[in-house]
Amino acid sequence: MAGYQPIDRMQIVDCLLPGQVRRSGRVSFMGPSISTRSTAEACAMRGGEYVDYDRATLDASTRVWMTQAKAGDAQAQYYLAQIYERGGNQGPDFAQAAEWYGRAADQGHKPALLALAALYEAGNGVASDETRALSLYREAMGLSSDDLIRVSESNRRVEEERAKIAALESQLRESRAEISDLQTSIEKARQRAASAESRLRVASQQQQQRQAAELELQDAQRAIVEMQQRLDSRQATSETTEREIAVYRSVTSPPRIARSGSEVVAEGTNFGRYFAVVIGAQNYRNYAQLGTPRADAEAVAELLRDRYGFATTILLDPAHNDLIGELVKAINNVGPKDNLLIYYAGHGEREGGSSSRGSWLPVDVGADQTPVLPTEIIADFVGQSQARSVLIIADACFGSPLARSTNVFSSPHVYSREIPSSFLRNRARLVIESGGDRPVRDDGGDGHSIFASALLRTLASNHQILSAAGLLREIKAPVQQKASAMGESQDPVMKVVRSGEGFGGGEFFFVPTG
Repeated sequence: MAGYQPIDRMQIVDCLLPGQVRRSGRVSFMGPSISTRSTAEACAMRGGEYVDYDRATLDASTRVWMTQAKAGDAQAQYYLAQIYERGGNQGPDFAQAAEWYGRAADQGHKPALLALAALYEAGNGVASDETRALSLYREAMGLSSDDLIRVSESNRRVEEERAKIAALESQLRESRAEISDLQTSIEKARQRAASAESRLRVASQQQQQRQAAELELQDAQRAIVEMQQRLDSRQATSETTEREIAVYRSVTSPPRIARSGSEVVAEGTNFGRYFAVVIGAQNYRNYAQLGTPRADAEAVAELLRDRYGFATTILLDPAHNDLIGELVKAINNVGPKDNLLIYYAGHGEREGGSSSRGSWLPVDVGADQTPVLPTEIIADFVGQSQARSVLIIADACFGSPLARSTNVFSSPHVYSREIPSSFLRNRARLVIESGGDRPVRDDGGDGHSIFASALLRTLASNHQILSAAGLLREIKAPVQQKASAMGESQDPVMKVVRSGEGFGGGEFFFVPTG
């Protein structure tokens, strides 16, 4: 249909449904209006009314949820706080957002706890307090202090483990050198023993020579026994050292994998099904064309499908309607045990120079910057998804509007043993941005972007169960170094998806299957 825009129908809105018509005896009366969140299309079909954030005033938006929020409904309080945080025409009111997040958090509402933690972390509406933020993150995720650590502390621990690995490798090299020396000595002793046996046969008629040869043979045999014992000891030490290193380093073969239908099971843990929507927008009609997104998307899609068992949908140079349609289909078709990855390489922009609102640009975007896909809408879609974990990887300029917090508290980066159950039990809504709130390079990665090149190398060489936090940790330094060599500054980051809805402290895991 000409002029039809699926984004207008599929965006998540605050919907005020008509009240129920009730009857008491002979009297009929209208019940109170019902507040809910749904797509604009579903709201309209049910006879409800809704407002668009871009056009509505703050008062019009808050009216939908205020009554229920004042009555103590935690979900309504959370939605009301989100409205204050985003702001209408008057701009955000972080103090009001903090108050309503706090009321919902007092009732144990997980998304509110996470949102309030982000405000304390950034110092928006409340005094900046990282200790309080960490406490709220822990409470929301249901994790102990051992399971949840700050990124800085995690990096410190990584450096300590790397130092241990270096020491163990040095010890391993020394052990191998001594083993080589012992093996050489054993060979010489064996040669001496052979020579003594030869002389013993020749001098069998000469008793004195025979006795001397026998003594020499006994000495050589004892030396062989002693050196063999030392060799066995050193080999045992070497094997122990290699086992210690393997706890921290990538193993030489993938984890034991069993396939049950399309679910991924590794080391006795069922990770569920994996789906990916991979987008490469390159040949723009009205914007400067890019050089690498199609190659980036094709390589990422192939790697996710062949090595990690993803059911992959790839969109190359998608128009607006195609982009929206595939994203909505993917988000709606995943279940509560599934995992969804959305990868986007293409142009990104932010509204009016502000980082609070941004968009991904399909290839048919006009010179007037319409139609676009607002990142706020993507965050709403992800928040409403039933998936256990969702990870967005955005290799585009100005990625920060997708995320809400300035940092992320997450899990260890690789697993060779048991995974904490909380990271699989709780839901994850995460975004990895290739450059935060800055422009990012389209080249520099041997036919790929700097970010995509590091991403592909890491996923291709990984042999362990890798978390999203671990993926970021592996690609961060290579991207920074390559960008610096080109005179640029690019720093990948990982955060919680902007809306915060649906995030419960879980993790996204990459599990090699081939």
